[in-house]
Amino acid sequence: MQVINNLKRNSLKSSFYFLSSMLTFIYASDAHSYDIYRSTWVARIYNNNLRSFPIGLPVNPATSDVLAKIGNSFYISSNTKFSDGCSGEIGAQHVLSSSNFDNMIPFSSRKLLDDFLWRKFHDKSSNWNTIYFLKKNQYATCGILSSAKIYESSSALFILSGDFLYKYELENAPFRDATKGFDCSKARTHVEHLVCSNPALREMDANVNYGFTAMQYVYSKEISLEDPVRIDQMKWLSNVRNKCKTNACLVKVYTDRIKYIKYKVRSDYPSYPDKGP
Repeated sequence: MQVINNLKRNSLKSSFYFLSSMLTFIYASDAHSYDIYRSTWVARIYNNNLRSFPIGLPVNPATSDVLAKIGNSFYISSNTKFSDGCSGEIGAQHVLSSSNFDNMIPFSSRKLLDDFLWRKFHDKSSNWNTIYFLKKNQYATCGILSSAKIYESSSALFILSGDFLYKYELENAPFRDATKGFDCSKARTHVEHLVCSNPALREMDANVNYGFTAMQYVYSKEISLEDPVRIDQMKWLSNVRNKCKTNACLVKVYTDRIKYIKYKVRSDYPSYPDKGP
C-alpha cells in the first residue's frame, strides 16, 4: 500500500511540475518577454565516442531548433511558437567573474576554452557573463537540457550537455536559408557577379548549397569550422570555383560538383539535386 501511495505522489508531483512549467511558458509567451536563440553550431568537447545527438544538427540555422529562457526554465523547440519541445528547470545560477571562471568551465583554463571556441566557432569567452545549472529532467525526450550547464553571453547561449557544446545565437533577424543560392545583394567578387547575372548558374549554385547541407546531414559529426565536410566545401569554393573567369568554366565546375555530391548522397537523397523524396 505504501508503494502505491508513493507512486501516486510521484505521479502527481510529475504532473504538477509539467503543468506549472507549461503555465509559466504560456504566460511568458503571451507577454512576448523573451529572446529567441537559434541553434547554429555544435562541437564535440569530450571524447566518449558518441555519434548520436539529442537534437538535430544545426545544418541550416534558418530551420534549426530554437532556445529561450522563460521564467525559471529554458525551453527548446523546433519552432519559435514553442508548440513542441521540452523544458529544463534552472536549479542554480552564478555570475561569472575572474575569481570563479576557471572553476565553472569545461577546461582547466580560460585559454584552453578560448582556443577551443576559436577553432570551432571563431568565438571567445570574453563576454560570457552567467552560468545556469539545470536540474535533472525526468522526461527522457529532453535529454539535452537534463543536468546541463548553459553559459550566457551578450549575444549567444552555449549548452554543455553530454559530449557536446552547442551554440545558440540570438535571432535579431531571420537566418538565411542555407539550402538556397548565394545572396546576390552581397555579390562582391567577379565570380559572384558572374553567378548572379546568369539564371542557370544561380540555379546550379543553389543545387550545390542544398547538396552541401545534404552531405552534412549524412556525414558530419559536428557542425563547426573543423567539420571535414565544411572544410571540403570551402576548399572547393576557393581552389576550384573561385578560380573561374568565365561562365563556361563555372558551368563545368558546378556540373562536376553536383555530380560529386549526387554520388556522395545517393542513398539518403536519391532524387538530388531535386528536393523531393
